Amino acid sequence: MFGFGKKKKPAKISVGADFMDLESKGVTPSRFGDTGSFISTRYLDRKYDYKRAEHLYKSNALANRIARLPAETATRNGWRLIINGNEKKQIAYQTALDALHPKEKIAQEIIYGNVISDAYLNVNVDEADKTALDEPLDPHNILKVNSINAFSQMHVKTNRVCNDPTLENYGEEEQVVLEGLSDGSEDNFKEPESITIDSSRYKHISLDKMEDDATGTSLLMRCYDQIKTLDTALYSTGKMLYEYNTKVWKNDAFFDLPEDEQRKYNRRMEQGWTTESVVAIGKEDDIQKISTNPGGIDSLFEFSWQQLSTATGIPKSILMGEQSGTLAGASQDVINYYDSIRAIQEQIIRPQLEWLVKLLMWSQDVGDGSEDPDSLDWTIEFYPLWTQTESEKIDNLSKLANALKTGIDGGFLTTDEAHDILLQQTTNESIPIQLTGDSADNGITDQERKSFAKEKAEIEKHLTGAKKHGKKT
Repeated sequence: MFGFGKKKKPAKISVGADFMDLESKGVTPSRFGDTGSFISTRYLDRKYDYKRAEHLYKSNALANRIARLPAETATRNGWRLIINGNEKKQIAYQTALDALHPKEKIAQEIIYGNVISDAYLNVNVDEADKTALDEPLDPHNILKVNSINAFSQMHVKTNRVCNDPTLENYGEEEQVVLEGLSDGSEDNFKEPESITIDSSRYKHISLDKMEDDATGTSLLMRCYDQIKTLDTALYSTGKMLYEYNTKVWKNDAFFDLPEDEQRKYNRRMEQGWTTESVVAIGKEDDIQKISTNPGGIDSLFEFSWQQLSTATGIPKSILMGEQSGTLAGASQDVINYYDSIRAIQEQIIRPQLEWLVKLLMWSQDVGDGSEDPDSLDWTIEFYPLWTQTESEKIDNLSKLANALKTGIDGGFLTTDEAHDILLQQTTNESIPIQLTGDSADNGITDQERKSFAKEKAEIEKHLTGAKKHGKKT
């Protein structure tokens, strides 16, 4: 077990700006690349780059949405564990899996990956014979799976990866070394030693990692130019709205006044002319309102949104919250987006869930004790990415019932087999059904059946003796 609380350090003074492109305020740069951001784009070191991404995630609403949206979409509706032919174990393992809060933890892990570039999901277990974290996790030694935690590359000092292409485990990570961590208390005056964790105790996701890269690439850093462009557009729009109408007062006599009198008139006009006020002027005076002409700016905004959508792989309608979350009438780009989310589910989430389920099956405190996951017929099923209405759920149940009836009428299924199929749907949120027990024995367990048979035999024995006692001789 370990914590991620760093020792508290004195707060540093930071200089902020109203928008990202600081140096272009009031200046027309000769080239777009000449402008500078509020955080230097020079790569001083890896930790500094992580801080850039973290600050962008916390301070920019658009960057926050880009990082969070794929993670929340992929985990929002969840999943379920299916164990064919054993409803009791299915419920037991599903309950144990839910107790680890995998939806929240995996979503957090994906967000860390989008922001920082690399993220990890580690598991904490109780073992019969306690072993060190840098030793491989023996599944036969697990007593209980306590929790899972997500953390980012910011806590990692070293990734130990095999870089010998002549070996079978080339490119595989063997261990990760975490920097000096503390338990979160304020009494830690000495930096603790690094912690080494074996790869069998965690899962690691990395975005756009090339062959010789130590780490992946942050999604926010990859889209930095597009985010900066829209941030500049927001700032410019605000300035345009603030200065949308400019009032011009034509008066030659004003320039003949002393400077003190001019400043006094300026202050009065600034205070009074910020609204649609009434002004009394002489016959030689003239007042005009000059409005900003925003013609064509919508085309610039549309281009900026298209660039951001291309860079992130998220359609503009979803980024802006225009998509309702159902597939009815959805455009092709929205359907393609859901396909990309399914790829995240299959390539990242499913392997991690299967890893957790296997550890739960090997543990001693779930179900009937430790058992080999390969001895059970089980799988993970993801719920639809879009939210189903109650009428759609009832329609799913109707379709399933009709399919089972067709199977029974055609002789492909027996009544008990159809009932077992229905039992497997009791944890399916897409089908509103609650069934218990077996159609033949109304939920009687093997132990109850044996006890009943024993009592029946005793009763029959006493009845046979009574008949013999009352028999005439």
